[in-house]
Amino acid sequence: MLCEDAIPVMERHLETSKGDKLCSQPLVEVVEPRTLHCARREWMKTGAKIRCIVACCGLCSLVFCSGFLLFTCSMSHSVLVWLFLCWMYSLALAATPYEQLLARIAHARSITCTAIADEGETIRIVATRQGKFRLESNEQQIVCNGEVVWNYRPATKTVTIAPVSQQALNDLFRLADKIAADYRATNATSSMVVLRPSNRGAMYGIEQLELRFRGNRLHTVTITRANGTKRWRIRALEFDRSTSDSTFVFVPPAGVEVIDMR
Repeated sequence: MLCEDAIPVMERHLETSKGDKLCSQPLVEVVEPRTLHCARREWMKTGAKIRCIVACCGLCSLVFCSGFLLFTCSMSHSVLVWLFLCWMYSLALAATPYEQLLARIAHARSITCTAIADEGETIRIVATRQGKFRLESNEQQIVCNGEVVWNYRPATKTVTIAPVSQQALNDLFRLADKIAADYRATNATSSMVVLRPSNRGAMYGIEQLELRFRGNRLHTVTITRANGTKRWRIRALEFDRSTSDSTFVFVPPAGVEVIDMR
């Protein structure tokens, strides 16, 4: 391929020809080096273009591969997260409401519960893992600050003060753990579980506990003793509710007899 710089040289050389006979040898000697040089330049330009195209293609391929790997990695992480959530959800579904309740109690720092008996009696309990609790019913109030227990009976207008060690309800959390350990679960379903004492015998005369759930929430507790059965309907059950220290201090009303047994 000839470039434009070789054309004037060819024209000047043709003018030096004699007659109709062309001097082809000088033409070859003059034109060939410049022609080769121009061809070389054209090939260099063409090669540069090819290398540029190849480089662009390589860059595009690299970008595409990088983007594809990033996408697949991101998709893999998403799939892993999704599988993990599905696994956690399956564990939650596998646990019965009773097992979930035990897990909540085991990790709770405090419990607040309000229940109403079929006969109309209302009971409210607030307890902390530090051994503080407050129990209020229609018949009595029992308050503990972790060291002292006040047992107030409005009917007799008396309040008894005693050390914690002399009270059976000194630690409601420990009591709940003991019931879970000493009572075996039978007839467990997604909505009910029946607890009966193991070989250690019944605690506080409780021969059977029947817990019924509505969804995952505790709905009723039925306590069976030798002298009869009593059912409580759970109005509220909260964990880790904020409570003040004054909740666990009892101030005897005026005109009440105080029996200090400390």
